[in-house]
Amino acid sequence: ADFGVSHVRGERKITLTGMPVGTPEYMSPEQIQEEEVDHRTDLYSLGCVLYELAAGRPPYRADTPLTTALHHLQAAPPRVTELNPSISEGLTNIILKALQKNPKFRYQTARELFEEVGAREVAGEPPAVRRLFLEAAVALAACAHAGPRTKVVEAEGFALIDERARA
Repeated sequence: ADFGVSHVRGERKITLTGMPVGTPEYMSPEQIQEEEVDHRTDLYSLGCVLYELAAGRPPYRADTPLTTALHHLQAAPPRVTELNPSISEGLTNIILKALQKNPKFRYQTARELFEEVGAREVAGEPPAVRRLFLEAAVALAACAHAGPRTKVVEAEGFALIDERARA
């Protein structure tokens, strides 16, 4: 899965010669800088989607795609609770961890993010919000880690990819 190249109708994409390709609102810093990417890039993009689900808008948005990309590299996003005070601090922290600029400080696996969303920290969230976040984490896990040797496990009624089954 590569959320940075996925496209929402009406959204802008960076497609200039010599520039990275993708939807700037969902691109990771390493994509923007054309560095090597791995599954943690998808976790960053998922963080952008989770932010938008919670706050009602992407974490970074500017007048031009280039300025939006620069915000991913240099700026901290507005706190989700500033835009939607009903979102808990626990869920806000999950989103901010997914949006860490350095991949080493993000969630290292989709399973880790999924377990965090399902944990007690977000237990106070409205069921609909919690379910959206769980579904998003499961969708990412399924896209990023599906393969012939993938084992599927059930967690809270969702199919979850067990990354340990992969060699």
